[in-house]
Amino acid sequence: MPVRWNHDDGVLIVTIEHPPVNALSHAVRDGLSQAISLLANDDALHAMLLCSTGPVFIGGADIREFNGPRQTPMLNEVCRQFDASDKPIVVAMHGVALGGGPGGGPGHAPAPGERR
Repeated sequence: MPVRWNHDDGVLIVTIEHPPVNALSHAVRDGLSQAISLLANDDALHAMLLCSTGPVFIGGADIREFNGPRQTPMLNEVCRQFDASDKPIVVAMHGVALGGGPGGGPGHAPAPGERR
């Protein structure tokens, strides 16, 4: 599974691990959607920390899926779930975030001194 999670002291820790560049494939989008739903529906969870492995935080769309049928959830649906969360979601970005990588989209409030 390219998205895994565990929780620690009320924080849902979500990790994307989809080598080589953590592309936003259907499996990644679906895993993120499931994690956000878990956050929304579990009263023991108070926040989410989103991170990834490897040198690239998010490498944009998965080009291997370009010629296939569209599979839900689409990225815009997942982004709407992020934006609709009434619980804080912290994105621990490292490396680069290309294309539609979460963290730079609607509702993103850069931290003081953050470079884009």
